[in-house]
Amino acid sequence: MPDEGNRTTSPHAVASILRGSLPAITAVLFLALLITVCADAAGQFTLIRPWVHMAIVAVAIGGFVLVLRSGTASRSAWFTALVAVPLAVLLLSLNAISHAVRLAALPSRIDSLLEADLQQRADRIQTEFRSLTASMQAPLEHARRELAARPDGDAEIRPEEAFRTLDRAVRISGFEGRGRGISLYGPGGEAIAWFGNSFPLPEGLLDDLGTRITHRIAVEPAVTRLYAILSDTRHVPGFLVAETTLESLFDPGPIAASLPSVRSGAVLRMQDFRSPTDRLDAVFRDRGDRYDGSSDGERRTLFAALRTPPPDSGYLGHVRIGRGMKSAVVEDLAAAHRRASAALVAILTIVLTGAAGARLRPGRTPERPLTSLAAGLVA
Repeated sequence: MPDEGNRTTSPHAVASILRGSLPAITAVLFLALLITVCADAAGQFTLIRPWVHMAIVAVAIGGFVLVLRSGTASRSAWFTALVAVPLAVLLLSLNAISHAVRLAALPSRIDSLLEADLQQRADRIQTEFRSLTASMQAPLEHARRELAARPDGDAEIRPEEAFRTLDRAVRISGFEGRGRGISLYGPGGEAIAWFGNSFPLPEGLLDDLGTRITHRIAVEPAVTRLYAILSDTRHVPGFLVAETTLESLFDPGPIAASLPSVRSGAVLRMQDFRSPTDRLDAVFRDRGDRYDGSSDGERRTLFAALRTPPPDSGYLGHVRIGRGMKSAVVEDLAAAHRRASAALVAILTIVLTGAAGARLRPGRTPERPLTSLAAGLVA
C-alpha cells in the first residue's frame, strides 16, 4: 500500500499546471508592462528611454504572435486580455517613440512652427471680427424690411410695435447672446424700443452717418463696444443700432463668445470713433494689415488690423498677438501624445469590459472568446 505521506507530484502534472496557469501569468505580466508605459505617458514621456520602448515593442509583438499561435491561450478565459493588452502596450510604446522622434526634430522647426502659429492666430481673429461685424448687420436689415412694409409707413411707430419688430429681427437673424443688443432710436436720438443688452449711446455716435450701415467703436473707461448703425430715413423712423460688448472690466464673457481666438497672449486695441484713424489705417494698409512688432528673443509680437466687411473695410482697431514660447510648444507636443495614450487606454478598457460582459451574461455560452467579446460589445 503506497505511503500517502511521501506522495510526490509527477513532472507531467507540474507541466500541466504550468501550462494551465501560463495564460494568466502572461496576462498579468503584460498588464504590469501596460501600467509602466502608461506611467511613462503620464510623466511627460521621461520615465522610459526610447531604446527601452523599442525593446518593449519587440516583446509586445512576440507576445502577441505567440498568443495568436497558441492553442492553449485561444481556449483560455484570458484570451481577450492576452490579445488586447499586448496590442495596447505595442501601440503605447510606438506612440512614445513617435513623441521622442518629433521632440528630437523640434529644435530645427520650432521657430517656423511658432511663426506659422502666430500668423494663423491673426487669420482667425481677423476672420472672427469680420464675421462679427457682418452678423450685426443681419438684424438691422430684417428690421428695416419689416418697418418698410408697414401699411402706415409714414405714421409714427408705436413703442409696442417697435418692440415686436426688434424681437422678431433678433430671433430670425440669430443675433442673440451675452453682451449683444439692438435698439430703435427716434430722429432726435430718443430711445423708442430695445432688445438685449443696450447701453446709453455715447454723444455724437449718430452724427455724420452714411447711407450704408456704419460701424463704430466706443471706448469708455470700463467698457468697449462695437456698434452697427443704420440710418435710412425712407424706411426707418430714426436710427437702428446693433451693439456688441467687446471688452468689459466687469464681465469677460462677451469677448469669449464673439472673438474666441482672443485669448492669452492677444490684446485688443480698438479705435474710438471720436479719434482720428487715418494714420493707423494707412500704416496697416501699406503692410497688408499685418505689422511686425519688436522682437526680443522669444517675445516677438504681431499687430493685425481689424476692419469692417467689404466694400468699406473701415479700420476699427487692431489686435496685438504675442508669439508662443518654445516651452509651450514642447508641452503641446507632449499633451497631444498623452491624449493619444489616454484614447488607447480608453479603447482597451471598453474592449476588456465588453469581453467580461459577454462572458458573464446568463444563458450565453459562446464557443470562442472572440464571439464572446463581440456579444459583450453589442449588448
